[in-house]
Amino acid sequence: MNNNKKSIFIAILLIVSILCGCNRPRIVRNYSNKPPVQFNNVDEANLNFTVLHNYVIDNILSQMTPFFFVQDNTFEISGTNGEYKSIKITATCDKGTIRHDLDLFLSLVLYYIGEGAAVQYDVYKVPTVDSEGTHLDFGTVFNEYSIVFDISLPDNKVLLKETVDAGDPIPVDPKYWGEENG
Repeated sequence: MNNNKKSIFIAILLIVSILCGCNRPRIVRNYSNKPPVQFNNVDEANLNFTVLHNYVIDNILSQMTPFFFVQDNTFEISGTNGEYKSIKITATCDKGTIRHDLDLFLSLVLYYIGEGAAVQYDVYKVPTVDSEGTHLDFGTVFNEYSIVFDISLPDNKVLLKETVDAGDPIPVDPKYWGEENG
């Protein structure tokens, strides 16, 4: 094969690989191997936080953008059910982490929490994504659950410590992830 044909062949391979990567279908994994529990009342829907944590971790690890600034084994999703429902997001970030990076990370985490809650219970709406793959919202789970952010640095300095009550606006834009990585 001469150089001209090799160049054309490589260009075709590059174009095909780019086009295949741009059109990745979104698959929602169900970790319980059961269909979502059907409820008519959100008060009866109590999230399993171990399943939710694993769901979020697996989906974040599948992303092409690694979040190296989050220290190993410090990211956790926990929460409470009952009268006061809350979801707590904790992590320790490397020194020098900026809010821009943290917002990018949290945008994706909140999206997958919303998706994971919808996988567990059908009363929660799956987060919406437009045709370009931009996240438009985080789903409806945050209308019922408060969010507690507890993000710190290794020296225990607070990077983000905030509680957002259920139904209140979340201080992270769901479109942030798509705009940065679209």
